[in-house]
Amino acid sequence: MSLGKYLSYTKEIYLDKSKVEKTADISINPDEIEFQIYAGNELLKINSIQKIKEFQGENQSMNGYFLQFERPKERPEKYCIFRLEATHTHKTFGVEKGENIYFYEIKDYK
Repeated sequence: MSLGKYLSYTKEIYLDKSKVEKTADISINPDEIEFQIYAGNELLKINSIQKIKEFQGENQSMNGYFLQFERPKERPEKYCIFRLEATHTHKTFGVEKGENIYFYEIKDYK
């Protein structure tokens, strides 16, 4: 989601939830975004990025992405913390950065 793109709509639209849901497209194009994934402090290689459509109500959708990446070299015993960093570079809105943290519990299937 691009905050800059969201705020580029008029106040009449972005302050009214029902109008935003019908009008605003805040998804990011794949050629404007870069990803980095870390397991702990280890930067992981991204093998593929697949664009998908996420549906968010009546006739509304936005872009989402599936990322396939390499396993960490060091495998912890109980859990692994993955950190996804995304950088959105846009001609009009400049640079926006975001991050997401995922705690992955490693199951013991003994």
